[in-house]
Amino acid sequence: AVDIFGRESTPMKKTISIACPTAPPTATPTATPCPGPPVIVSFEVDPAYPPVPETPVAFSFDISCGCFDKWTLTFGDAAGVVASGTELTAIRNHVYGSCGVFEATLVAVDIFGRESTPMKKTIS
Repeated sequence: AVDIFGRESTPMKKTISIACPTAPPTATPTATPCPGPPVIVSFEVDPAYPPVPETPVAFSFDISCGCFDKWTLTFGDAAGVVASGTELTAIRNHVYGSCGVFEATLVAVDIFGRESTPMKKTIS
């Protein structure tokens, strides 16, 4: 510290000792690894009839996986819009800005990086 005359005090030091925890005993795994990659149980598009540009199209899906990490939904439009999330059941809306034929693709990934078989839906 410095007083109003510019004189410094003698530095005070304090040694602090923090005990490190001992390493836990090696655990024996009790759970078996997740079997296989994620499975996309359902993947639906609403409306099922041809949508009109600039109107929402709803994509809904269910994924089954004990070690699930994330999903990615590519809408297949020129803008390259991609949605992703971590829920096993979801609904996502997307608005296509033009008419045409689009292929939406859903892929799920588990914590080990294994991917589901891609599910595709054609929107026209």
